Amino acid sequence: AGDYSAKATEFVFNARAKLHVSNTFNFGPYGFLAIVSAEPKEDAVPAGGTATPTAVKATALAFAFGVGGEYRTSHIYLAGGVSYQRVRAKVEATTTAAGVSATTTATVTYQGLPVINVGGEWWFTDWLAGRAGYQRSIATTKLKTETPAVGTVPAATTESNRTTAHSFIAVGGLGPFNNDGVVNLGLGFKFGNFALDATVSEEALRRGLGLIGAQDNLNTFGYITTSYSFQ
Repeated sequence: AGDYSAKATEFVFNARAKLHVSNTFNFGPYGFLAIVSAEPKEDAVPAGGTATPTAVKATALAFAFGVGGEYRTSHIYLAGGVSYQRVRAKVEATTTAAGVSATTTATVTYQGLPVINVGGEWWFTDWLAGRAGYQRSIATTKLKTETPAVGTVPAATTESNRTTAHSFIAVGGLGPFNNDGVVNLGLGFKFGNFALDATVSEEALRRGLGLIGAQDNLNTFGYITTSYSFQ
């Protein structure tokens, strides 16, 4: 096996404020910034192999900003927000052959506007709560590739633009899904100091009314957590 190394830097900044408007409503602006760079390197060639003639440098810049609010009463909690997100990632690959270096650059730019996230919680009884959430993004992705002139081959630049068919939220970790928007449902149980929280599984949400009379082993819940307060 060969030896490989990489040098990289990553800076991430988050800022969020909670501004009191009334006894039941709070307003909250939000901001996010991430700067990443990396340079992998082959330090030693694997036995029987040849040296990798390509040097790679990758950089990425991501930021998001938006506004949201929360409404709270003794039995209902509602929260939501809308934001703008942008991610730009660039990879530069430099190949050296016969003493001549040529760099190919690929740049991907993602923009999401609006990115919507809303959710709510309401208590049916003193021990049972229902929860629901919805996430949705309208995004575009641009891919640009720049190749240098090599010998008799001229330099070239290609670009492609596409609207993301399904919700894709780059900042926050939500990947593309087969449905247009993501719905989350859950239940919360509280008995004294003991609490149990569960989200309905994505499989169950997609099956819908087909769950009635179903014979397969479909998971009803996706995540279940429990906690106990010693206060």
